[in-house]
Amino acid sequence: MSYHRARKHGPGRRDPRELWPWIAGALAVLMIMGLIGLFAVIGVIANSVSANLGWSPGRATRQEAVAGRFNEAIADGAFRFAVTGVRCGARRLGTDALGQRARGEFCLVAVTVQNIGSRAKRLDGASQTAYAADGATYPSEVGAAMYAPHGSRVLARLDPGTRVSGTLVFDVPRGTRLTSVELRESVRTRGVRIPLR
Repeated sequence: MSYHRARKHGPGRRDPRELWPWIAGALAVLMIMGLIGLFAVIGVIANSVSANLGWSPGRATRQEAVAGRFNEAIADGAFRFAVTGVRCGARRLGTDALGQRARGEFCLVAVTVQNIGSRAKRLDGASQTAYAADGATYPSEVGAAMYAPHGSRVLARLDPGTRVSGTLVFDVPRGTRLTSVELRESVRTRGVRIPLR
């Protein structure tokens, strides 16, 4: 003869299985509150970043860059820039063993950069932009610049007063005609727009 013994719980004690729905509900509420908090923090950070970059909710773009001239020095932040030449059409930079191939073609923009600030600084290579005749924009190719003539010079840390000449590299579709470049110390500065002709 077999029989099952009823489980006995002390006075005031519940079966642990009865608590699981409450625990799961509490965890779900905590997760939802955590996500709401996370989104609030992300919103605050995004507003702070957009304010630092000169963006506002009603405006899709940052403050317009200052107009410069080809082969004339103009300052942005701690750097003074001059664009002295442009050459497009390179399919590869470097050697066969060590180099980089363009997706389209490389445009090499010759620049002079001088640190006019009071501290050593490095130019933010990723913040430099080229503009084409059709309005398209192209970011500078920091990796490819390492294989360009004197490309790494302008991306090196510059002491106050130091002036170097080098090359910024842009990978553009074949046949693209670049009309200007926008150069800036960093994403936080206004920038200077310099025509290439």
